[in-house]
Amino acid sequence: MNNLQKYKMELQQLIKWGERLEAAIVHECSLKGIKDMGIEDILERAERMGWNDGDDEVHIPSFREEYQQWYSEAEAIVRQLLHGHLEDFRRYYQVPNLQEHTKITNYDYRISDYLGGQQTMTDFVNGHRISVHGDPIVLALFQQQLAIVKAAARRLNSSLHEIKQLVQADLFDSELDAAKELMNSGFLPAAGMMAAVVMEKHLAQVCEKHGIEFEKEKRKLTINDFNNHLKDNSVIDTPEWRRNQYLGDLRNSCAHYNEGKEVTKEEIEELIKGVERAIRMIS
Repeated sequence: MNNLQKYKMELQQLIKWGERLEAAIVHECSLKGIKDMGIEDILERAERMGWNDGDDEVHIPSFREEYQQWYSEAEAIVRQLLHGHLEDFRRYYQVPNLQEHTKITNYDYRISDYLGGQQTMTDFVNGHRISVHGDPIVLALFQQQLAIVKAAARRLNSSLHEIKQLVQADLFDSELDAAKELMNSGFLPAAGMMAAVVMEKHLAQVCEKHGIEFEKEKRKLTINDFNNHLKDNSVIDTPEWRRNQYLGDLRNSCAHYNEGKEVTKEEIEELIKGVERAIRMIS
């Protein structure tokens, strides 16, 4: 496992931890009777995690005990991946310079107040105390923090995909230019195989983008393998599938040229142009 894979796995674990803490708030604050705020979905997710009312209490985390550690790790993630939402993330935990507020309302109640056991807040200007029902508020605040962390995870995946596409696009252009050089120098089968490898890489990338998985096979997947899966999953239509199938046939001719199969320069040109078209049209 490389560092990037480890980072993504740790981020998903942080999200799952947050979902467990979300359910812990429901248990700690006895919020099961509330119909909104997604309480039923939270409890159903908790049940799928393997702990609920019927489980031993040891399986249910303590929000007050674990939140600070979760917050410190989550804040670092938001700072790196979604810096524009960092201040919002922090404000759900604590309002800075509360003394400067002219009036204190439920909107000033924060997670830090809940952790400190505070249910009543004081208006520093008028000196009177107002009651704040913090239990449902702390759930709503934490849900916003968890939503920001999930958005950061989506941003990571999106950024990685964009970077990967840009890098691969440059590599594909370079490899196709090399294939053209080989073709013009008379190395037709080698030029065709190089172009075919680019086609295979691109179709593999498209399959990955659309979540198409393959059973483990001993042999190396070819253009036709990827092409069939894309058609079966309705990513490409039949005319596109036929064009790709023809490119696969040209690739096979290049691979077996020493067995009596010959290819012409015109066919290699057609293969290279077909690969260039596929990169533009299939995504």
